Amino acid sequence: MNMRMVIYSLIVIIALGGGYLYRTSVTYPISNNNEAIDVAIERFINKGSTSEDKKTIDIQLSRDIDNKQIVLFTLDDQTGVAELSRGKNGKYKIENAGYGTNWIHHQVIQTNNGFYYQVAGKRDGIGRIRAYLDEEAIDIPVEEGEYYISYFNLLEEPEATMANRMVVYDVDGNELVRIGISKDEVIIGSSLDE
Repeated sequence: MNMRMVIYSLIVIIALGGGYLYRTSVTYPISNNNEAIDVAIERFINKGSTSEDKKTIDIQLSRDIDNKQIVLFTLDDQTGVAELSRGKNGKYKIENAGYGTNWIHHQVIQTNNGFYYQVAGKRDGIGRIRAYLDEEAIDIPVEEGEYYISYFNLLEEPEATMANRMVVYDVDGNELVRIGISKDEVIIGSSLDE
């Protein structure tokens, strides 16, 4: 009788383990390489499109942030960003993807280690972005290169999922543009030295 319990327990453990592995492979099917990610993003953004409306993307940059991969891609004269989550099998699933003529793509992302504010786009002389999230000013330096993906580690979960106000600075600290902030409003700490 005791041997039957051991065999039964082993069968249950194997069945649960197999079920978990199957579920993970179905939930996270995208291999960790640019070709597989490119195809998956194209399928995602082309859902519901007719064959003549299908879009082709070019991956410009990707960045790993904990268990997430942020992918910046171009589509004709537009830029887009995809957020992928990595499963325990080392493969990915797409959380969201979008594209458009926005100069800066930005949002809060949640990883397995916390929350981040992520900005991405074509650099066009940008040196730093100050985003206002829940009225807190976040300064995010923008790396060199034609395209960028930058992020800032947030200490706690914000109420907002995106900043509603921004100031964009060039590499010398000069203001390029304000988004959601009037030209008359005084920005505290607007130079790179502060």
